[in-house]
Amino acid sequence: MSEDELRLENVRHGPAGEFVDAGRRWLGRRGMRLTVHPHTDGWAGHMRQAPQTDGLNPTFDPAHNPISADDAFWLGVRDARDEVAGCVAARLLVTPDFMGMIGSLRLWYDPVPAAFAVPNPPPLPGDLGISGRVGHFGGLWIHPAHRVGTVSRLLVHFLARAARLAALDRFGSAWETSVSFHRLASRPAFRAALGFEHVLSCHDGYFPPTGRVENVHLNYSAPGHILRIVAQTTEALRADDGLKPCASPAT
Repeated sequence: MSEDELRLENVRHGPAGEFVDAGRRWLGRRGMRLTVHPHTDGWAGHMRQAPQTDGLNPTFDPAHNPISADDAFWLGVRDARDEVAGCVAARLLVTPDFMGMIGSLRLWYDPVPAAFAVPNPPPLPGDLGISGRVGHFGGLWIHPAHRVGTVSRLLVHFLARAARLAALDRFGSAWETSVSFHRLASRPAFRAALGFEHVLSCHDGYFPPTGRVENVHLNYSAPGHILRIVAQTTEALRADDGLKPCASPAT
């Protein structure tokens, strides 16, 4: 599996490029580096043995979905020992009805196992219009050793935004989406860390991926949102390094 640092080609100028540069410096000062891996099989392999996870999200597991290097990748932050300090997965979903994928469970399983099939999916709140080239992100994980203080917070901020920029750059994704369990989605700090425009409950009941009753929330943003918010994280990374803010306008 090829591995390299994140390089933007199509959105490398302006706030996006400044964000990647600031992240590279911030990680480097802590003995870390960001790597990008086509496909998500490596992510699935890592998460199967990683400590303190919420389980393996089948959306990004090639065992449950048709995933290729042309429509999926994962980012890993590696520490000085070359171990994964944090990671996140991403997929491009081309669909006329993203909310329909949630209601039918096809967001998690394609094809949907017969035992999980939903013959008449219940209508979900509103017509959000999420369709076309949808970027979907998940499997965000931070190693327990790094789940403290500012490093933990900024790792989450950085990975959540770097994945969306990479999907925009590589796949031309438009809408930005992810799902979270209620215990996380209800926390303002967690919602701010992910940086999506909107959050709403999209499933409340038995949830086959976990085998439990869950209240699942959809996080989503309209196309272009990521480019409007990365400057804030760029300045936070620079401030943590003791650098003065740049003159570019904040968003």
